[in-house]
Amino acid sequence: MQVTDYLHRSFLPIFNEPEGQAIWDFLQQPQNIIRVETAVYLGKSPLEALTPELLKLEIFQSNDEDQVKRFKQLTGSLVKYLLCHKIGGYELKPSKVNITSQDNRPLLFKTAATYKILKYNN
Repeated sequence: MQVTDYLHRSFLPIFNEPEGQAIWDFLQQPQNIIRVETAVYLGKSPLEALTPELLKLEIFQSNDEDQVKRFKQLTGSLVKYLLCHKIGGYELKPSKVNITSQDNRPLLFKTAATYKILKYNN
């Protein structure tokens, strides 16, 4: 399954914009895949683990709150695709968690999805 087959049609226009492609390229970087998988292993939201690096992307520095909101939603959807389809072996948990700022860590998301590992490879 391709990412464009997975995404809701409302995300396709922004996914195809340069900012959407920058987010997708960012998420596929090996160090970010490690961040995502480590967050899941520790019972945290992958988006929380990615926030400091995501904030370096130009789109998340914009003053256009509506545009930033849509790209945050796209990011969450892309993380779900990455874990549940591209990497595989993960499942979305039914409830979201509240994200709080701690120790001067930047805050981008107020709530975020968490995932569970379906099975560990021995």
